Amino acid sequence: MTVSGNKGFSLVEILVGLAVASVLATAVYGIFSVQHRIYLAQKQIADLQQNLRTCMYLLEEDIKHACFDPTGSARPTILHADRGTFRFQADLNENGHRFNADPEEDDLAAMSGSDPNETLGFRLGLTEKQGVRSLIREVWGGSQRMADHIEALDFAYLDSDGTPLAQFPLSREDREKIRAVEVTLVTRSPRPCRGRIDPIQYRNLRGDILVSGKGDAYQRRAFSKIIHLRNRSSS
Repeated sequence: MTVSGNKGFSLVEILVGLAVASVLATAVYGIFSVQHRIYLAQKQIADLQQNLRTCMYLLEEDIKHACFDPTGSARPTILHADRGTFRFQADLNENGHRFNADPEEDDLAAMSGSDPNETLGFRLGLTEKQGVRSLIREVWGGSQRMADHIEALDFAYLDSDGTPLAQFPLSREDREKIRAVEVTLVTRSPRPCRGRIDPIQYRNLRGDILVSGKGDAYQRRAFSKIIHLRNRSSS
């Protein structure tokens, strides 16, 4: 007895089916690839923003305590202030030990011998990799790497009227006038983002260009903040 209607697929039908499946697979892969690139770009932006927020928080926590002198006997001072480096003293353990009376002799070691962690500074690392460097927190006798992929670090110094002090590096007289520090950070993604061009100029709050529009494919973010020195706010 012969069973009818069970002839199977012809070669043409199989080839058509494979062609349709191939088209569908290509479309699905294309959608996945686009979504994956979008996800990576969004993740890079989130990482950049988190990096900025963390760096600025750590900078603010230290800088606002510059010249902290609860006993009135330690006499801490600001040691160095220019566009890329800020260094200062603070009696953080509140023991009143007197700081070096003449910090110009050796500014990073200008501290009373037993309190090395009370002389602090911030700068970018001296080494550079693919146009970016690391944010460095200095303490007397060593340094700590706070964050990587920093393209620019900019300091501006304001007096009691909010007027910028502009002759860098600031003289001892001008350093005594500092009441607030404007900090701007520009961070950059570790990898370029495919299909993206960045023409933006990144500036500080006074409009100075810190990173020009390079037209490359890296993601960047900038963040500025004015940090008031609590121990000098009323002086």
